[in-house]
Amino acid sequence: MKYFKLILLLSLAGFLAQASHSQPQKPHGKSAISAQRIILKYKKHGDSEMESHADTLRIPVVAVEYPALKKALSYQKLFFGDDLKTLRENYADCGCGITSLNYEVAFENKDIISLKLLYETEAAYPSSYQQWLTLNKNTGNAYPLSAEIDQKGRNWLFKMYKDTLLKRIKEDKEARTDEDSVTYNELKTHIGQLTESTLFSKYIFTNKGLMLSIDGMLPHVVQDMEPDDDLFIPYPKLKPYILPTAIILKRK
Repeated sequence: MKYFKLILLLSLAGFLAQASHSQPQKPHGKSAISAQRIILKYKKHGDSEMESHADTLRIPVVAVEYPALKKALSYQKLFFGDDLKTLRENYADCGCGITSLNYEVAFENKDIISLKLLYETEAAYPSSYQQWLTLNKNTGNAYPLSAEIDQKGRNWLFKMYKDTLLKRIKEDKEARTDEDSVTYNELKTHIGQLTESTLFSKYIFTNKGLMLSIDGMLPHVVQDMEPDDDLFIPYPKLKPYILPTAIILKRK
């Protein structure tokens, strides 16, 4: 019985070791990023009333050990050119601009980090926006998908993404027969004109697969007619296309 238990434990250990190599792993220890909360305050004084409200930003702050990454995620980069003082003053004056910012770390190892920046803005109308970043932690530069997946694989991803979005557009049109077909034709045109450089500029790694997306294609007034722009590809499907020099995806 002792030997049986030993064999069972060794088999389980081997299975877990194999599973641990089948997908990227987060690094042991502390992340390069921690959260900072920023309160924005707005007050409007009228003749007989006062309107006031506040919003909260939760932004990524990079550890001092990664100066290049810290620069890539500076206030000016996060706030589209504004520093924190300008952002606060603008909000205090009109209650507009960036009204919410949050982030999610989708993947991190010792070299690379993928994160989503989730924005809410207020101008003529409220709007939402996501910025996806995959960065080299040591240089702060964007980490290209071409460093992990060969050209054949990128061609396959590009075609699959376009085919998937066109299928979603068609299904949405069939489900909403009362809508004007002009908007759906506009969506099809956008997908038809999509380039690899545009698609592969918005992607993130996760622990289970690759996520691809694009920015919104339609104006605000008809955004509800836009299909889901995100596409998830499990890592096993990418295995035939992994480059020998890849540092995240591994042929295991």
